[in-house]
Amino acid sequence: MQLVIVKLLLKIEIDVEAKTQNESITLHLTILKREKVVMQQLLEREASVEAKTQVKFIALHIATFMRCETVMQLLLRREVDVKTEAQ
Repeated sequence: MQLVIVKLLLKIEIDVEAKTQNESITLHLTILKREKVVMQQLLEREASVEAKTQVKFIALHIATFMRCETVMQLLLRREVDVKTEAQ
């Protein structure tokens, strides 16, 4: 359901940095749901690859945890700080 909403919101000008209660941004959700196409659209709209969740995870941490190699490669091309530590 949430991804349907994200897809609809991408059709209009949305704040791709808007956060949920646990500090996640839409980019984090799309990685968790393995929605590569939506994730690419968010990156094209300059979604922050450095935004942190409540436990200080960045998108690269989530992609690594989910074992999404393609996503990890996309994020690394965006020059993500690989030294960022989670709690």
